[in-house]
Amino acid sequence: DTGNHIMRIRFYVIELAKEMGLNEEFIEDLGTSSILHDVGKIHIPDSILFKKPERLSSEEMEEMKKHALYGNTILRKGHFFLMAREIVHWHHENWDGSGYPDKLKGNEIPISARIVRLADVYDALVMKRLYKDAWTEQEAYDEILKYSGIYFDPQIVKAFQSLFRKGIPQNIKNRFS
Repeated sequence: DTGNHIMRIRFYVIELAKEMGLNEEFIEDLGTSSILHDVGKIHIPDSILFKKPERLSSEEMEEMKKHALYGNTILRKGHFFLMAREIVHWHHENWDGSGYPDKLKGNEIPISARIVRLADVYDALVMKRLYKDAWTEQEAYDEILKYSGIYFDPQIVKAFQSLFRKGIPQNIKNRFS
């Protein structure tokens, strides 16, 4: 499902950025860069990534969290990867500062990473994983709203609400499932 996952993320973030009124050049760069958001996972053992039918242990979770740092190292050279590095490194930061790896808060987190954060969580919730069943789209929507201002930038949540009412995330999910 990795190929479909990155396509869903790409289209979710493009639609979110459009809904937020961001400029076309930024949106194009965001869509392209977002597909690399989990590139650091190539350094995570398969036993953690793919073969574990239950939740990760605390040690395994700590190893999984390193994918953000590994990804930043992979993309460290070249201006082309500037936005991709932001996304890779900070797409697990939370609006309230409780995320990782740097505990950034609010607008300290690049907007590219904040947008990918919401898209990635939504996708993780609505898709079946080895260790969990898929949530309904409505359950995932409610969860995103519940954590507005905690995990997610409230402005991005507002854009997500608008897209959800139009059926756009649901259509993207169905198209790439």
